Amino acid sequence: MKAISRNRLSGFTLIEIAIVLVIIGLLLAAVLQGQEMINSAK
Repeated sequence: MKAISRNRLSGFTLIEIAIVLVIIGLLLAAVLQGQEMINSAK
């Protein structure tokens, strides 16, 4: 039972890491687009 729970925990952590990386990528893309809009407005 402990091995199964460890596998599930490691799986969840991998999924969480992937989700965090996706969120960071989206935030970086939004920031870059915002900077481009500010530069074009000037």
